[in-house]
Amino acid sequence: MNADFESRMKLVDQKVEKIEEEAKKKGSHTPQYLIKCDDVFSSDIDGSEKDGAPCLWVDAGSERHATHDASGEHTGDGKVVGEDAIVCMKYGSWAPLLQEAMLAGKVLDKICIHRLISNHGKQVTAQELTYENCLIKFYRQSGDHIIFSFGYAAVEDLKIKYDAKGTKTGQVGMKFDFSKVKVDNVS
Repeated sequence: MNADFESRMKLVDQKVEKIEEEAKKKGSHTPQYLIKCDDVFSSDIDGSEKDGAPCLWVDAGSERHATHDASGEHTGDGKVVGEDAIVCMKYGSWAPLLQEAMLAGKVLDKICIHRLISNHGKQVTAQELTYENCLIKFYRQSGDHIIFSFGYAAVEDLKIKYDAKGTKTGQVGMKFDFSKVKVDNVS
């Protein structure tokens, strides 16, 4: 395990502690994220789609290997790299399935993560991250929480817009395929 990943895992642990403290203060906790993957996740949340489960925390991103110097030049190979996404959630029926996928080296076609907001008393998706050709690379259980990471070949980031009445008015987004080094607008 590399040092960057270990430092990210420490941040995950801190986030989990903070979420648990906030939930104890409130007496309950409404999930801010819902994760979906065919034949892996199922939900106990009323009104949610069947192949989704609540997430506590998600950490994901990408970077370009380049440095900008004072003369205005960029150095480095300019390669774009996607960081492995890290997900933290409560243990559930999906945990053994994730472990099985990791141990077997099974590629999951898609993992979708929905960032949820309250819109006129109803939970709706404000952002949808869709990862394609995913490989579970790390799995850990800490008490009643599981933390796992996955690599991916492509990512789509969609921001969904709503008006003041709570009606969906459109979306803006992009899709990046790391194997083709190609970005597309998906608005």
